[in-house]
Amino acid sequence: MLKNLILSETGDLSLLARTLISCKSLEKLTLIGDLPDNIFEIFLPLLDAGLKHFGTQIKKKPASILNF
Repeated sequence: MLKNLILSETGDLSLLARTLISCKSLEKLTLIGDLPDNIFEIFLPLLDAGLKHFGTQIKKKPASILNF
């Protein structure tokens, strides 16, 4: 059971989305690197699609690091 996922260079957000959907037990997701400006537009639909337990943990971090 995957509990913590750290990704750097998040260029392939479709792969990330598929990973999130398949890892519903994921407790923490850290994205490090260049993130697109519309990162929240990409993830909010995922949150609405059954990953709402990440919703309360979304925090913008300095240096392009996001924790979910």
